[in-house]
Amino acid sequence: MRQEQRFLLAIMLMILVLVGTNILFPPIPPEEVVGPEGDAPGQLDGTGVTGVPSAPLGGTDAAGDQSDPFAGPPPTEPSSLFPPVEVVATPAEDTVVVEGPLYRYSWSTLGARLISAQLLAFDSFDEGQEGQPVELISAGTGGVLAMQLRLGERTFDLGARSFEVEPADGLRLNEGGGSRTLTFRYRDPAGLIFQTAYTFDPSSYDILARTEVVGPD
Repeated sequence: MRQEQRFLLAIMLMILVLVGTNILFPPIPPEEVVGPEGDAPGQLDGTGVTGVPSAPLGGTDAAGDQSDPFAGPPPTEPSSLFPPVEVVATPAEDTVVVEGPLYRYSWSTLGARLISAQLLAFDSFDEGQEGQPVELISAGTGGVLAMQLRLGERTFDLGARSFEVEPADGLRLNEGGGSRTLTFRYRDPAGLIFQTAYTFDPSSYDILARTEVVGPD
């Protein structure tokens, strides 16, 4: 017998075995599942389950509103998550200038700091500052003479406090004129008064400083 005939005979025998097996041993049909009230199970179609009342996935509450099954719990108010934060206003900061024939000083009302000190009779040799007056306070230092008060073992840092200034528009000293005074004053809520007065002479670089502290104790 040729090879082709043997191959066809083998295929025919395989088909006969498969058909005969299905005839002799038919598959057992699945049992029908009866619902709680004896109803037949519903059949799936393209839109849902037939024979079973359609209902939204999330169910319906007593008021008839449909709930979303994928929605999480209602959002919590931010105030219940975090305690209220007290917003502290940033102290106001102004610049007060004292200018005379020999110098020009700039003071900040925040901490009563000296933020610029120029000697008008001397030119600067710094790069980019040629021809301008010499600046004694380096840029980026935040100023000097920031106020601190030490009473016994307690130290009060006044560098971030807003001071009152008198006169508020600064000083202008003329050659041959008399000395003038610039006063910085801070009033603590507890009743403490811290005051520093600077007296300037138009013909001298000397500055006279006088500090006073007045409090309930």
